[in-house]
Amino acid sequence: MEQPQQRWTAEEIEEAARGFEAASVLMAATELGVFAAMARKPNGMKPADLATAVGAEPRRLRVLLDALVMLGFAERTLRGTYRGTTGELLFEAHPDGLYHRLRHLHQLQMGWVHLAEVVRDGRPRETAATGKSVADLRCFQETLFVRSRASAEEAVRRLHIETAAKLLDVGGGAGAYVLAALEQNPYLEATIVDTSAVIDIAKEKIAAAGAAERVTFVAGDFFAVPFGGGFERVLLSNIAHIYSPEQNRALLRRCFEALAPGGMIGVKDFFLARDRLGPRDAVMFAVNMAVFTENGNAYTQEELAEWLTETGFAEVSAVRLESTRTQGLVVGRRPS
Repeated sequence: MEQPQQRWTAEEIEEAARGFEAASVLMAATELGVFAAMARKPNGMKPADLATAVGAEPRRLRVLLDALVMLGFAERTLRGTYRGTTGELLFEAHPDGLYHRLRHLHQLQMGWVHLAEVVRDGRPRETAATGKSVADLRCFQETLFVRSRASAEEAVRRLHIETAAKLLDVGGGAGAYVLAALEQNPYLEATIVDTSAVIDIAKEKIAAAGAAERVTFVAGDFFAVPFGGGFERVLLSNIAHIYSPEQNRALLRRCFEALAPGGMIGVKDFFLARDRLGPRDAVMFAVNMAVFTENGNAYTQEELAEWLTETGFAEVSAVRLESTRTQGLVVGRRPS
């Protein structure tokens, strides 16, 4: 009997399995607000003062601080104070949103520890996007809002949004794509469809941008709530991965019906290569969907193109987005 190949050493396998350690240290420090607290004094803070500032038990916080130093995320001065080495990147108010991203990753990590159980019993775990607290949902939406800005601008530009009068954004989240579209087309009116809890966040974002009069909000189930009609553009961003192929076909039919003849649809998502073995982010995102959704998965652009064609869309093509290394866009047009 042929022996299985061994491409790894035992030490390398163990090192890979222990990747959670560094991630957990970084996420815990972010969650506790350690980085912002350390920055309150230019020469750093003593562990006892930090413990008071962040509401932590002093001895265990000291252990966490030393781990941060070992990993390079902080340094310990000769005075015994600790100060961060990440600047303001992990401050809650930083515009890059990394604080919210790490908090969201921590939420995901708590689900991923049940991966074997999920694979065995087929029951997904709850996540911030599907339940839990209002704070968790806001953290998730803030993460998406900040991380989507650059790719949102490119995605709506690739849909030639400047020539449209009405946009439908199904699963529009906190409104990053709609805001990008409104900025590129001062005559555009948009409709965002999402759950009522997410719509509340979107209304805040849209109002803060001074665009409330140009946006209509529809709260409800994507498969049941009326979309309306006559839209010249429809966008589905980071929605296809939530659903099964059959559900996606049904949703695409609803989008087709909402489009005016000659209108365009864009489906933006994490897309797998044809062999489903890459890119890494998409493969791991498929695992994430297995953990947290009933029917979700990552798909190939060829699969999306096939569904669009089956639905009746023409001029279907895959578009590479320069602004993101993790996602792509598939576009199509409703025949005139």
